Amino acid sequence: MPDLKEALSRIGISDLSGMLGPQAISLLEKLDVRSCSAPRLSNLILKEFSPSFILLDAGRRALLFSALKKEDAEHLALALGIQAGDDPWFALKRQSFSIKQKKTRLLFNFFACELPTEDSSEDTPPIASTVCQYPLFDHQRNAVREVSELVESSPRRVLLHMPTGSGKTRTAMNVIADCFRTKSEDCLVIWLAHSEELCDQAAEEFQKSWSVLGNKSLNLYRYYAGYDFDLSKAQNGFIVAGLSKLYKRSLSQMPSFLEMSRRVNMVIMDEAHQATASTYQHLLNLLAPTEKTAVLGLSATPGRSFLNPGEDIKLAKYFHRQKVTLKVKGYKTPVEYLQKEGYLAVPEFIRMPYTPGFVLSIAEKKKIAEELDIPDEVLNKLAQDERRNLLLLTRIIQEAKSGAKILVFACSVAHAKLLSNLLNLKGLECASVTSHTPSEHRSQLIKKFRDSDHLNILTNYGVLTTGFDAPRTSVAFIARPTKSVVLFSQMIGRVIRGPKVHGNKTCKVITVADQLMGFKSISDGFNFWEDVW
Repeated sequence: MPDLKEALSRIGISDLSGMLGPQAISLLEKLDVRSCSAPRLSNLILKEFSPSFILLDAGRRALLFSALKKEDAEHLALALGIQAGDDPWFALKRQSFSIKQKKTRLLFNFFACELPTEDSSEDTPPIASTVCQYPLFDHQRNAVREVSELVESSPRRVLLHMPTGSGKTRTAMNVIADCFRTKSEDCLVIWLAHSEELCDQAAEEFQKSWSVLGNKSLNLYRYYAGYDFDLSKAQNGFIVAGLSKLYKRSLSQMPSFLEMSRRVNMVIMDEAHQATASTYQHLLNLLAPTEKTAVLGLSATPGRSFLNPGEDIKLAKYFHRQKVTLKVKGYKTPVEYLQKEGYLAVPEFIRMPYTPGFVLSIAEKKKIAEELDIPDEVLNKLAQDERRNLLLLTRIIQEAKSGAKILVFACSVAHAKLLSNLLNLKGLECASVTSHTPSEHRSQLIKKFRDSDHLNILTNYGVLTTGFDAPRTSVAFIARPTKSVVLFSQMIGRVIRGPKVHGNKTCKVITVADQLMGFKSISDGFNFWEDVW
């Protein structure tokens, strides 16, 4: 376990400087820049102040908890008798500590500090910071205000357009909390998503947010994958529903479905660029037939395709062209601001030159030209191209040597497994995740990739473009060509979490040169559909 000095040194120079004060730091920089390293600043703080200055102040203590390694945070939670769950930092920061409490002595003991007696404790300062347990950044708060106004006034449909990695789910949870806090006791909000990962993410985020933002007890209903319950009995709560499962239920048990739908106050549509698809439209017509029910769409890509602008116009009309987009004064796009401030990583786009080892037939070329994306038979040919796979494997191995977290988007299920098997044979710890991977095993692999250093490469096909959150991922290999702006943007989005949200300052997006669609900046992709809206 760390002592207090070691733990403090992990906080970061900016926050440590705040503890010493700007005047002291300014003088230190003029005297000796080297003095401003994190360990030196930590040493100065402990010389200047007692451990109580850190451990008995909620704001400084929260910074200290956030800087702990996960295993240390879990050990501390265990020592204090706290149920840590998957987020021990959050559990720790929710605790309050006073000098008379037994757990305060345990806290001081953990950091190898002596608890002061009541007589020697410092007087309560006239000004103290209060840490928000479910904070939003300024740009997210502005978006919440705009969305809340629109969902409460006719026609009560709005699309929230935020770049991948900028906190769409967290922002939406604040809108949902507003709805629950102000509506009657029997209020239902339903979240629609097309994948199990997106559903899990929404359910977990709701529990985390409502425990802080809520003003009454609510039920969380899961209706996706293996979860099931009687929809007609749902009341006073939040329903997370898988699109396919809910659609089938609406067809087979219409009366109970309609009984539930009458109590729905708001529908949230994750990946809302799919809103005009027939399955979504069927459900929306049942769940939100009138303006009594608000509809909030979430998307980083508010369009459906590159080659079919008619579908994009249809999507914009469905939301009555009411789109809330992040805006930051002084920046052309929010992406530039988010990258500059460290919320998003700055990507380096790298193309790997490649000449296919096969010739496309006239029929295949025609099909590529006419269809909205690359046909499966062409993807399968690429997956079996030996020279192309050698090119991929060589570069993946090269990136792996740097210790990077790598995500590979393969051409097919078989291709993902092939690449994974070959990388394992080369001595690298790698796993493949596809729609064929059993749900429980898939979750275990994703958690291991996200939380440990024992699995640094994941190959996948078709399942990790959305609902996948592993902020430390720093390299994306786009080994499958696509004409879809949406898909390409989603693949890039898996690696652009910035340092302020536990990600990376920079990242790499490496594509094979047969990539048919893409952008040289995330800003271009973000603004692609503006003329439609």
